[in-house]
Amino acid sequence: MTVSCDPKWCADTNGDGFFDDSELEALFTKELEKVYNSENEEDDMVEMEEERLRMREHVMNEVDTNKDRLVSLSEFMAATQKEEFLEKDEWETLDQNPLYNEEELREYEQHLVNEENDITMKSVELQKQREELERKQEELSAQKLGLQQAVEEMERIKAEVKQPGVPVAEGGPGNSQRLPPAHQQQDVPVPGHS
Repeated sequence: MTVSCDPKWCADTNGDGFFDDSELEALFTKELEKVYNSENEEDDMVEMEEERLRMREHVMNEVDTNKDRLVSLSEFMAATQKEEFLEKDEWETLDQNPLYNEEELREYEQHLVNEENDITMKSVELQKQREELERKQEELSAQKLGLQQAVEEMERIKAEVKQPGVPVAEGGPGNSQRLPPAHQQQDVPVPGHS
């Protein structure tokens, strides 16, 4: 990166003797405008902003030795004396130095397709399980209703049997007809039995 003016008076816009985040970003804007043009549809201005932030963080990590998020003139001058500062390596943009190569992107896309297929298969299986559970719920509800009816019938029969003096007609406890008094069973003493 080349700076076209003395950074002491060019980038330190508030004159406090330090480069803060916004002053560094302003300094990098001139460099980035050489690569990105807002009037060119192919240039991604969001990417330009990402580059500006990357450059700022790079400088803060490499130059701001006391980590106060301010680059003093002495820190800046010390950084310019380093051997790597004098190297002519250009800043590589995200396009020039992508995070992933084409093969890695294809592998990731295939991974996403595989995950989507797995999710679809699991969704189908879960739907089948849901339908089976709903069917079993219906069966259990029918069984519960049958048991409730049987319990109610048993309670009714027990109530009929427990009523003294109300004989139950032949045919068992389920028959609710009462016998006329002439046909009711009488207790007859049997000799030898008490």
